[in-house]
Amino acid sequence: MFGNSIDGRWVVLQSLAGQGSQYGMNDDETACREAAVCDKTACKKLRAGLCDWQAKRVSDFIVMKLHSQIRVSDLAAEARMSPGHFSRAFSITFGMSPHAFVMRSRIKHAQHLMCATKSDMAEVAAACGLCDHAHFSRLFRRFVGTPPSIWRTSMAGL
Repeated sequence: MFGNSIDGRWVVLQSLAGQGSQYGMNDDETACREAAVCDKTACKKLRAGLCDWQAKRVSDFIVMKLHSQIRVSDLAAEARMSPGHFSRAFSITFGMSPHAFVMRSRIKHAQHLMCATKSDMAEVAAACGLCDHAHFSRLFRRFVGTPPSIWRTSMAGL
């Protein structure tokens, strides 16, 4: 239905233009009405994720602010979007919600810190922006599958 066009909406509107004269509407009105009632598969193709510069800017912002609180509104401001539109576009681009991406980034940073330093778990948790050791352990187990102390021991043997 969309052909080889980069902007699928343009092709939909062009293909529907000229069909409204039979109803007394001009071509633009017809195209807009028909595009509004398009089937769900066509509408999914109209959705777009973040641009490359937005994705890079947001991921750099997350890495820079891992030690502190990160809000969706802050990420949306970095991408110059509204929070709702940003969350949907982020999910399309990265395949997960902004919150899940931030948590996964924190756990990856914690893994790096546990391999590179001898800091205790509370210090690693604080450095990753997590409130305490218990919260850190719970998240680590959810994302990695093992408790952080066991993971650290297994990595020390490698």
